[in-house]
Amino acid sequence: TVSFSGTANDSIIASSGVTLGEGYLPAVTISKSSGTLYLIGTISVQQAWTNNYSATNISPGTSTLFFNWAYPVNIGGTHTTPLWNETFGSGISNGNFYINSDSALSIHNTLTIQSTGSATFTGHSINVLGNVVVSNTGTCGGGSTVLKFVGSANDSILVSSGVTLGEGYLPSVTISKTGGTLYLKGNISVQQGWTNNYSATNINPGSSTLFFNWVYAINIGGTYTTPLWNATFGS
Repeated sequence: TVSFSGTANDSIIASSGVTLGEGYLPAVTISKSSGTLYLIGTISVQQAWTNNYSATNISPGTSTLFFNWAYPVNIGGTHTTPLWNETFGSGISNGNFYINSDSALSIHNTLTIQSTGSATFTGHSINVLGNVVVSNTGTCGGGSTVLKFVGSANDSILVSSGVTLGEGYLPSVTISKTGGTLYLKGNISVQQGWTNNYSATNINPGSSTLFFNWVYAINIGGTYTTPLWNATFGS
């Protein structure tokens, strides 16, 4: 574990030539007593990220944090970690992310789920203030974690054109935005729940398809109806 425990400003800097899945750090724990931690570049982490310091004194800049699910990954701490971009990925293997606290991550630009293996997210929630992009083609992921859309600007759930129904599962989705439009694009597969507590008019389904897999019990609701173009229920 790399433990940040200082009192001054410090940083994690990944050089400009380092791409996703290179230069892995082991588990990271942030337990500073003061100062700002700056995240710079494309930062890849293997097994855990724990923020026991602050939600406001971590500056993500325009960095990307990459978690590889080849090994189980634990994410949490006593404070949310603000991020610009977050990418979850691996190779062909299946894997698990254990989200150990509510709002463990707050992603301000893009959350990406990629690769061909399946990723399962278990526990608590992740805040999304930007876009969710899915290019993952795994067929048995999802999980109980809630992706909470809480931003005030336009954002989207965008599934790549090569992803078909029953691939690239999202776990539960809750829409609690404070402004803007949520655009739905492509074949969006959801594992366990869909809750719309935001608006019936500021969700734009386009020509998307929302797919619910009944392998697990599915809860669908919220305080507003969700307008859809296509909905498919299956297993």
